[in-house]
Amino acid sequence: FVEGELEAAAEAFVEGSTFVDVRERTVTTSAIFRWYARDFGRTDEEVLGRIRGWMPAGRGRFALEGMLADGRGGVRLAYAPYDWTTNASDSTSDYDATATRSEYSWLLGG
Repeated sequence: FVEGELEAAAEAFVEGSTFVDVRERTVTTSAIFRWYARDFGRTDEEVLGRIRGWMPAGRGRFALEGMLADGRGGVRLAYAPYDWTTNASDSTSDYDATATRSEYSWLLGG
């Protein structure tokens, strides 16, 4: 039961945070995949395979599968900036996204 819920949450997260650009051969996804890369694969190709497994059927998944299978390689994995405000709840009215970004800038490489 829990595994199914985790899988559904991963699918929903990937669906809302992953974009495939065939022309640029780039998959852009959440920075969480960079921060926890070892949990998703040892190489970018393994991470892309994991992401592919969570993508819903449709153009994005079809495009990614095609790029991974075409033998050309060179599919670039890029990471979108993380939106720290998504972690704020209505009960934390004193939340300061700028201060949080600054406090954790070392995670973002900045």
